[in-house]
Amino acid sequence: MSYAAALGVGVLAAALGHVLLRRFFLKRSVAMLVLAILAFLVGQVGYYVALLGLDVGVVYMATGLIPAIGLALAHGLLREPANRHQIAAVALIALGVFVYTL
Repeated sequence: MSYAAALGVGVLAAALGHVLLRRFFLKRSVAMLVLAILAFLVGQVGYYVALLGLDVGVVYMATGLIPAIGLALAHGLLREPANRHQIAAVALIALGVFVYTL
């Protein structure tokens, strides 16, 4: 697995962990809590592997995408609505990552 792929897995796993944790608090399902913890662990392993071959700044900026991806996952999986403030926040996150890559 490449370092960039490990970073992608880490970011997606962390975002999914946030959604699963939200699901746990909504339904009080122990299975969701266990899955959330496992997702967070996979995320941490992904970050560690990514840091072995990528610059810290790249990994750090990628982790900034977690709230944006989490919002999209929550909208898709939990049917939570996204308001205009959240969409504006996602746009600012994307702009920040874009500016960093220049």
